[in-house]
Amino acid sequence: QNFVEDLVVTREGCVAVFDVGSANSYSSYLIWVDHEGRGKKLERFDSSYALSFYQLDDGGFIIAGEDGRRTAQLIQTDSAGTLLWRNRYSFAGRSVFHAAIPLAAGGFLAAGEATRSGKRLSTSALLVNVDAQGQIVWSKLFDTDSSCAFRAVASVGGDSYLAIGMGDP
Repeated sequence: QNFVEDLVVTREGCVAVFDVGSANSYSSYLIWVDHEGRGKKLERFDSSYALSFYQLDDGGFIIAGEDGRRTAQLIQTDSAGTLLWRNRYSFAGRSVFHAAIPLAAGGFLAAGEATRSGKRLSTSALLVNVDAQGQIVWSKLFDTDSSCAFRAVASVGGDSYLAIGMGDP
């Protein structure tokens, strides 16, 4: 199965991230497409399921998703799509990042979810701050009486950020 997960328009055309795989094995790709619709370059990241990506000021990308083994993952590339670092983050049960953005003070803020088991299976919204090399500075699980997850995160000015998502009533 192939899935296009996200698209960023650039001055040179656009870049898309998509996933190819089966139920147990995925690879993520960044593909550069010019204004004429011609593919210019393709970068592949094995054992990866990318859900979103964000173009950084230097032209590189931060890619959020999971590693195919139920572990949240962030990938940073340079402007050519070359891997700079790839880190996996394990929290309670299955973890996944749905979005990541750069922080004004440096590093990144990732938003997602972590599934935990107990009396019943439940999902907690998850925010994680990582430094410029992807090492965790802090993390926070937001527990509720029902399942919830952050699906997007945005800067709202200065050092303020907004995470939005969904939850069960």
